[in-house]
Amino acid sequence: MPSLRRVDSIHSYITASSNFWDRGLGHGVRPPVPTCPLFRRQPRLLSPKLHHRYNDNSEKVCYYVGNKEREANCNVNPGGERRFMDTVKILEVKENVFDANEVNARTVREQLTKEGRLVINVMSSPGSGKTTMLVRTINMLQPKFRVGVLECDIDASVDAQTIQAAGGKSIQLHTGGMCHMDAQMTKQGLDAMGMDDVDVCFIENVGNLVCPAEYDTGAQVNITILSVPEGDDKPAKYPLIYQVSELVLINKIDAMGIFDFDKELVEERIHKQNPEAKIIYISAKTGEGFDEWIAWLKNKLQERNA
Repeated sequence: MPSLRRVDSIHSYITASSNFWDRGLGHGVRPPVPTCPLFRRQPRLLSPKLHHRYNDNSEKVCYYVGNKEREANCNVNPGGERRFMDTVKILEVKENVFDANEVNARTVREQLTKEGRLVINVMSSPGSGKTTMLVRTINMLQPKFRVGVLECDIDASVDAQTIQAAGGKSIQLHTGGMCHMDAQMTKQGLDAMGMDDVDVCFIENVGNLVCPAEYDTGAQVNITILSVPEGDDKPAKYPLIYQVSELVLINKIDAMGIFDFDKELVEERIHKQNPEAKIIYISAKTGEGFDEWIAWLKNKLQERNA
């Protein structure tokens, strides 16, 4: 009997998209739990194409993942035991999604570089102070630099309204339940917002320490915000987001005396994941540390326009 790999985990990406069915990848119904032992639990968002019992007492179960067929042939012996007769075809959806996104990201980044525009992907957990940081950044950059922000959330538009009230150009992107931005979303957002009157654009990614780090948005720069109340252990627990970030802003340092936050330890943990990462301590509430952050940002703008 050939060994089989379970692929339940690959469905998590597809499940996150609320318009999965609308794209024609599903067929409108959830599948019944098949009797074939390959599917010991009901696979989510795999739609049944065919489920026949043949005269030779065998079953054929065909499912679609995207536009690819996945099938398993089972033999049913007189005692009711089912055994695999053929090799199961498996489509690694997650790998294909990553590959396609990498291609899109390179295209977006090349176009931005050609046009001399700077896009910065801002990642963090919810409540770290991304929007407050961006509001103060806009106030300090204007009027010399024009700022745009792609506000990315599952729902609502409060952050985009806050950015516009601060004088920035903004558009609200609803991710349809997805926990991250990807390169195609970035392109759609930039096209919809318009970049002709924008010098630097920030992508305020969905608040999440896991998924946003896995998907290249096409931005030239990734930065992460870590707030003091979250604790100094986050770089150890969520390493990838720090590995892909060029800069880490440690926000809410005005609350440093309230929380047990070890600066030396957090720096050690960040540099263990990324020895080249720059660390800047800021308070978006009081403005402390913002001169260093704005100087770093202006240097990036000069590099882009050189």
